[in-house]
Amino acid sequence: MTQVHVVTKGDYSDYRIISVFSEDSSILAQKLADSINGEVEIYELDTLVIMPKLQRWNVFMFPDGESLTSIDEDIEYEEDLNLMELRELLATKWKIDTYGKLRMTIECWAKNKTHAIRIANRFRVWLLTLGVFTLAQSMHDSKNFIDEKDVSSIVKAKIEYIDLESSL
Repeated sequence: MTQVHVVTKGDYSDYRIISVFSEDSSILAQKLADSINGEVEIYELDTLVIMPKLQRWNVFMFPDGESLTSIDEDIEYEEDLNLMELRELLATKWKIDTYGKLRMTIECWAKNKTHAIRIANRFRVWLLTLGVFTLAQSMHDSKNFIDEKDVSSIVKAKIEYIDLESSL
């Protein structure tokens, strides 16, 4: 079976892949890893990976953590999806809206209801930290609607600012 040699560096949140080499270039992979104080991980190609059975969940979560959930029964996919279609299908999607009161709507793949709520709560805490709920509420109060593009661009700008600040 064919192998790939993956040069990595860092641990936990600092972990990253530097480069991937074929089996024939294993010596080059090791030299690169040594030069950057990294490691070489070896993986078999074309091995069968069985994904755990997941369901698509819709979670509606309010800023205080209260949540409502439902399984998305209409989700289907064909086996011959291209990579972009597969990424789109598997992606966790979120938005901020109002339905009586301010809430976050998240679509995610999860093992069960508890798992789906845990995923949604991580997003909720992240959005609270960025001040997104406060921003969305003030937007709703002034315009009587929430512009998703404005919220998304502000979240992106705040993330870029945090990345910049942490690199200093």
